[in-house]
Amino acid sequence: ANLTAGKACDLLSSVVLASDCPVLIAPAMNQQMYASNGVQDNLATLVQRGIQVIDPAHGAQACGDIGEGRLAESTEIAKQVGSMFLSTKLSGKKVLITLGATIEAIDPVRYLSNHSSGKMGMALADACIEAGAQVTLIIGNISTSISEPSKQIYASSAKQMYQSVMENIKDQDIFIACAAVSDYSVKNPKNHKIKKSNQVLTIELTPTKDILKEVCQLPQKPICIGFAAETQNLLENAQNKLKNKGCDAIILNDVSSADLGFKSDENAVVFIDHKSSIKLAKNSKQKLGRKIIEIINKKFL
Repeated sequence: ANLTAGKACDLLSSVVLASDCPVLIAPAMNQQMYASNGVQDNLATLVQRGIQVIDPAHGAQACGDIGEGRLAESTEIAKQVGSMFLSTKLSGKKVLITLGATIEAIDPVRYLSNHSSGKMGMALADACIEAGAQVTLIIGNISTSISEPSKQIYASSAKQMYQSVMENIKDQDIFIACAAVSDYSVKNPKNHKIKKSNQVLTIELTPTKDILKEVCQLPQKPICIGFAAETQNLLENAQNKLKNKGCDAIILNDVSSADLGFKSDENAVVFIDHKSSIKLAKNSKQKLGRKIIEIINKKFL
């Protein structure tokens, strides 16, 4: 209210009103107070003046109420503050990212999947958002929080992820295929739970569509970046994938180590294109995500 009215009645309001730097505020109050017309009008006025507002979180409050008004999580505030100091190198660019694991049903209880957590894909999404891109996420099975703001589409199976990618790939500038998509699906998934018996159970699998390869074959394809999760013959397998898929670059991910790759918060990768390779040493996935986006920007944009 003081900022809206231009009242420099304390140190904080005096500093804000006297400065010409970017300002970000994180309001926190009782949910009824936050929803009041006066507060909402004041916030709208501040936004019109160029002040960024982090929406409060929803949850239990000190007064006993439940609703919007809790101070945003410190991690979200830190992310928003950090984004104010980053360049807008992807401003105006559209980026489509797949992430997480797909699930292929065997019966209503069991399924085939993998260990992908979605953390690397989410780190890339965060880096793109920080750089000013308009991000669309196609999300499989994940065990991490979702980046805001982004368009979010959920796709459980490889078939659903393929359909979602093809429906949203038009006009995208960059496609990052970070999801661990199943290479096979169950040919005849059962409608009811398969009961245990002493007989050998044979499950017939059929190949799934190659999402990355099909996007790379589009007449007007975006910049295409793939991932190669490997356990042996790392460089050879990644280079073969780069050639066979027809993509612009492959990010080699060694998943043979328990402290890297799947489920871990850290990773070590090699960025490989048709001219060179760049080794990125072990680091947090968030930092690697930023570095990868920097490389994509320098090499392809």
